[in-house]
Amino acid sequence: MHSLAMKPPSEMDEILQLIDAFKALNDQPAVFMEKTAIDLEKQKLKIIQDFEKILNKIIPQESALPVNKDSSIFSLSQTSREMLYYFVLIFGMFESIAGSYLFGSTLFSLIPGISDTVHLIASIVFTALDSILFYAFEVTFLKDWLGIPYDDTDFTQSIKIYSSQLNTTITINKLLATIYMLDVDNVLYDQYINLTKLLNEDLRIKQGEMQPYPESTLTNILKMVVLVYGAISNVAGSYFFSNAMLNMVAASMVGTPLGCTLVVLTMLCGLGFYYAMGCTSMINLVTPGFDQYQALKTGLGLFKTNYHDDLSHVRSIRERFIQNKPINSDRNQTLHFFKSASANEEACSDILSENSMT
Repeated sequence: MHSLAMKPPSEMDEILQLIDAFKALNDQPAVFMEKTAIDLEKQKLKIIQDFEKILNKIIPQESALPVNKDSSIFSLSQTSREMLYYFVLIFGMFESIAGSYLFGSTLFSLIPGISDTVHLIASIVFTALDSILFYAFEVTFLKDWLGIPYDDTDFTQSIKIYSSQLNTTITINKLLATIYMLDVDNVLYDQYINLTKLLNEDLRIKQGEMQPYPESTLTNILKMVVLVYGAISNVAGSYFFSNAMLNMVAASMVGTPLGCTLVVLTMLCGLGFYYAMGCTSMINLVTPGFDQYQALKTGLGLFKTNYHDDLSHVRSIRERFIQNKPINSDRNQTLHFFKSASANEEACSDILSENSMT
């Protein structure tokens, strides 16, 4: 006996199934960051990615979106990267502790009449706080450099899922505008539009639900303490080293208006570098996911501005093209249209791609 082979679902059936599945997920209540919401949003992301794969099948290969490659310069295994990460971090921490203690000890010795006990305690406290700042600053760059993922919490997982949904939906909107020149059945094309409407509306709802970054009073206090201490430490270091340099190079300038001006400018430059580089790492240590959350919020706002739910313009463009020219008669026009994405459209994905990796 010959078994009857099951007929594979048609593309129309697949799209209709995706539409029904997405509608069903939208009917389920969910709250940002809750476990049930994370599972629900993962299912939505799977539907969005499946839809993108379907559209990519009918796009000419030359016009396919470029694949993002791993930005890490290391072609090592995850275990090797982690071993290298801990090796660099541990020995870097030892070097930082030694340097901080020597610097703190020398700095506090300048205080007149300070006792040995107070001098030792102050140096130890300074070294401990400086080590925290070193960890906050260096760990971010080390993980990015080695391509090591950050520890996921419910909050950071939600941000990553939302960001992936946003980026993929932006791609789908661009693909939908691109394939109007290709030989796609009108009824099927309308279902593409219907599913895209659901995705766009879901992102607009998410944008409306985005609140200011959730921070407790204790977190805000801790963040201010860390930032203020880092600024004071940076200013003290700049003052110490600029004075030491003047004593070595031009001792006669110490205490003069020109010497004081050079010291002040050095301190201001140090604060500028601290704000531009160290400050961001300090905030990420106290409030993890802050930059990614702000980028997501901005990206959703741009999406709401640049993409419309009715998609009538896409449908009308397709109808006008079909009336004026046979479908798929000029492939170069398809490629040209695909490559000419507007700057406003690219702004949404560019903002999020700067923090994707984390």
